[in-house]
Amino acid sequence: MRNETLHAMFVYDEKGKDIVETQAMRIDERRGDVSYGKSRPMDRDRIASIDREVEHLTEWNRIMWIHLASVSNFVSGNASMGGNEPTDIMGESNDVSS
Repeated sequence: MRNETLHAMFVYDEKGKDIVETQAMRIDERRGDVSYGKSRPMDRDRIASIDREVEHLTEWNRIMWIHLASVSNFVSGNASMGGNEPTDIMGESNDVSS
């Protein structure tokens, strides 16, 4: 998804308001023909897919920060790794010793 959005040109509608498709910034050369990468429409399905990916990455980010806090506390000697760690947003223990 990152390359599809960060390494792309955006094609806007005639009013210049909404993105209607992306054009990959990849240059392909095949059999002497040079072309840009593929175009993909920015339709409802694609926007929903991007929304799901952002939600997934947000959840992963929160979990990683919880783990980092637990490890930081353990390394600094402020906490043990024996079950007193907070639970993550999924309700699972953050015990990194297992």
